[in-house]
Amino acid sequence: MPASKSQGSKRNDLPKYWTISRQKHSAMEQETILNKTETQVLRYLKRATKPFGAYEIKNALGIRHPITVYRALERLARLGFVHRLESQNAFIACHVPNKTHYAGFIVCRDCGTVTEIDTEAALSKLQMQARDRNFEVEKSTIELIGRCNKCHDRPMARRSATRRQ
Repeated sequence: MPASKSQGSKRNDLPKYWTISRQKHSAMEQETILNKTETQVLRYLKRATKPFGAYEIKNALGIRHPITVYRALERLARLGFVHRLESQNAFIACHVPNKTHYAGFIVCRDCGTVTEIDTEAALSKLQMQARDRNFEVEKSTIELIGRCNKCHDRPMARRSATRRQ
């Protein structure tokens, strides 16, 4: 086997490292190469049906040190590939990672399902109100917590059992 394949240096050698194109704010296309841990974490979150905390990810992937997962999550969030859910201290894969956007989340308090939503219009209005009050917004998070249609129609006893799973 050629040395370049075993080292994962070729851009099409995706099993070891992902090469991801992402639109930058300057509208220039730029490639981002993720390391092995970042790739594992991103793949795990893309397959997940719910958000996971760093320790859950660490244990599921068999990663020895939590700081390794925290660093991967921090970089993936900075690049826009994952989002942090403040209410759960957990992470979820971004559903539109190639586009700069303002994500918000609908979180079902019964089954834990999380759906990413576009909050650009709402955030724009909130930021305008903040500016009118001479307030500089540094960070904003929109999480709408309630019950999804599936849980809304279920009897209360079944909902509680589902949440504990």
